[in-house]
Amino acid sequence: EGCSGGNYFAPAAQVCLECPSGYYCEEGSPPIPCFSHSSSAVGSGDERDCVCDAGRYFDPASVAAQVETLAGGTGADFAGYRDGESNIARLNAPEGVAATPGGMHVVIADKNNHRIRVVGLNTGIFSTIAGRGQPGYVNGVATIAQFNLPLGVAVSGTTVFVADTSNAVIRRVDLLSGQTTTLAGHPSSVVFAYKDGASGDARFGLPVDVAASADGATVVVVDEFYNSIRRIEASSGETSTLAGPDTIIEGDPDSVHFNSPRAATIHGDSVFVVDAGNLALRKIVLSTGKATTVAVGVNGRRISSSDDGSSLFVTTASAILRVTGGLDALYAGDLSVSGFADGAAKQGALFSAPLGVVATGSSLILTDDNALRRVTLQSGCSVCACGDGMHLSGSCATGPTVAAASSCVPCSAGTFKSGAVDATSCTQCSEGHYCPAGSGKPVACAGNTTSPAGSKESRDCVCKVGYYPAELSVGTATPDCLPCSSFCAEGSTCKQMSNGTFVCVTSLQSMPGTLGVYVWIIVAAGLVLFIAAAASCVCFHETSYR
Repeated sequence: EGCSGGNYFAPAAQVCLECPSGYYCEEGSPPIPCFSHSSSAVGSGDERDCVCDAGRYFDPASVAAQVETLAGGTGADFAGYRDGESNIARLNAPEGVAATPGGMHVVIADKNNHRIRVVGLNTGIFSTIAGRGQPGYVNGVATIAQFNLPLGVAVSGTTVFVADTSNAVIRRVDLLSGQTTTLAGHPSSVVFAYKDGASGDARFGLPVDVAASADGATVVVVDEFYNSIRRIEASSGETSTLAGPDTIIEGDPDSVHFNSPRAATIHGDSVFVVDAGNLALRKIVLSTGKATTVAVGVNGRRISSSDDGSSLFVTTASAILRVTGGLDALYAGDLSVSGFADGAAKQGALFSAPLGVVATGSSLILTDDNALRRVTLQSGCSVCACGDGMHLSGSCATGPTVAAASSCVPCSAGTFKSGAVDATSCTQCSEGHYCPAGSGKPVACAGNTTSPAGSKESRDCVCKVGYYPAELSVGTATPDCLPCSSFCAEGSTCKQMSNGTFVCVTSLQSMPGTLGVYVWIIVAAGLVLFIAAAASCVCFHETSYR
């Protein structure tokens, strides 16, 4: 009988086991990983049990991964060689792919064209870095260089490392100039030779893939023929064995047995290897050489780690698997049906023969027959933050059970918000500024103008004290404010009356001569009470401005 929800069937033990944390197990299904940046409790039986990490909210729009073809297609009609825009570019049985730092470009080992190619993901423009197009072994610049069925590539900075498979050497290509040199190995050696040592003394059997550490100091080589994982110091080409070809016990470099390893990827201090003959994924710690098994029952071809290292993506004969916490799940395609179709990753999209794969940013880039394809990464949990001029419309939801996920809405006029922060409201516009709807920062009033806090538009800016507007239509636009000295007599200031008229105002304290006249009148009349009134009197200049 099938296992109940929250449990899954373990073939090795022939029993139903409780679904592990970070997964959910629907009735009769194997463990399915929760979305990226989410988790679940042990025994979860439904997608709705996955809860987003702190600072994130469930976003239904980001759940369904999509597959699209960037260039080429399947079948002999698409096999060829052509650089240029993606709609006309042609590849010929490409295999390994690697992303440049920042993910702006992807480098491709175009196997049957014997070339190393690059494509800009934003531009869709393909170009050739190195390779003449005929099989051979020649170092040199760009199209002077020759390769022989290159299968794997890795990128560190502006350096491309190449598994030049049929030449049994590891090459190094400058991404900018195309200058090609040999890092380790020698093609004059008999194929299927094995030797550690200095750069030119090292020998490889069948190097099918390479991976590079983040700093580019270490290059790992998958030598399929000798069932070994080799290590090269990039600075010198010195080659050693990381995991030996003739041992069978896991634990350390001398007791790990591989059977037809096909690919490797590096994340941090860990090397993840597709051990195809054993249907397993292995992990080797670079600093110690200790090795463990990550997952079993995986018939993989190529492998890549997510940017954060939380997941491994593995290509199979017709699909892509996502491996998290030692358990694998279908990510895109169909495990039993091959084909070539774009669409929803697990509901219509098909792959013909996926091989190389690299995770970069929010996408997977992979080679498939004679095509380059892209899969948008599945998330489900978006960051609880909105960009400039936007704020969250409600509380930050945490899982699919919430009816309406939070969303970002523009700040109302008179308010602003700067930066992608978790905020459900915007800040009032400061004095001397104005903030239209959706403002990321306050806009300062121009010239000699100012505005009250919370102002919404430029017309809210008015002349500062001591200035008057030179424009006739006051309030229709930001005024050009002139100093009162150009309009009022010395000692006077401008004042706007309730009817919009501007007048020059002079206080008694600033008119000592006139004040003496008033005092003389007050004394002569004997009107003592008038003294208090006179202290607050002002005199209007007869000139006014409307």
